Amino acid sequence: MQNTKSREDVSAHQERRAAERTATIFRPVLIEIDEFAGFCLVRNLSPHGLMGDVYTSFADEQPVTIHVGHSRQITGILKWCCDGRIGVHFDAPLSVSDVLTEMSTRSVDGLISRAPRLQIRCAAQMVIGEEIRLVEVEDISQRGLRVRAPFMQVNQEVTIQLDGLDRRKAIVRWAQAGTAGLNFIRPLGFEQLAQWTVEQQARSRSNDELAGPPPFDFVRGWQVQVIS
Repeated sequence: MQNTKSREDVSAHQERRAAERTATIFRPVLIEIDEFAGFCLVRNLSPHGLMGDVYTSFADEQPVTIHVGHSRQITGILKWCCDGRIGVHFDAPLSVSDVLTEMSTRSVDGLISRAPRLQIRCAAQMVIGEEIRLVEVEDISQRGLRVRAPFMQVNQEVTIQLDGLDRRKAIVRWAQAGTAGLNFIRPLGFEQLAQWTVEQQARSRSNDELAGPPPFDFVRGWQVQVIS
């Protein structure tokens, strides 16, 4: 049988396969490795793995879970780590185009797709007018955070201070059942947030090693968990 594909058809097919093999994307995701949970900036994505920036270092050959979009979890093995950059091999091949579509989707099942959020427990100072109050942070992203603060009112403007970060103005977007969601007027830079996460967890581990496993300290405590 004669091959009827033109040279242009073959070339287009090869280009599509090349694009499917590796995509340069620069998108933030959440990762879990050993006892660490934090942010990773994915640089290259292929059906079999990824390369990304993590702003810390890890031992090779560890299991890793990557949280992408609203609900996708990708498991794999950390194959290498050098100068704050990692290479991960996935446990099973995936469709790059499907992952990119999920990353770009603005809503899933009626829920608005938001920037990756890391669930945490730490204290923050909140300035409301002339008053300074201590609040408990529950999760954080580049665009904002969620706090346990029953006194918050929608559309209220506050100033939030987290240990290790500069003061930042925010607007209360919702308040319900003693919890409030705040949007930063000036979002955090990704690298700034990722490095802050690393530093806070390193500080927490250091304190635990010196003092043993004490009860959670509301003022200095740090606990993290990825929100799926």
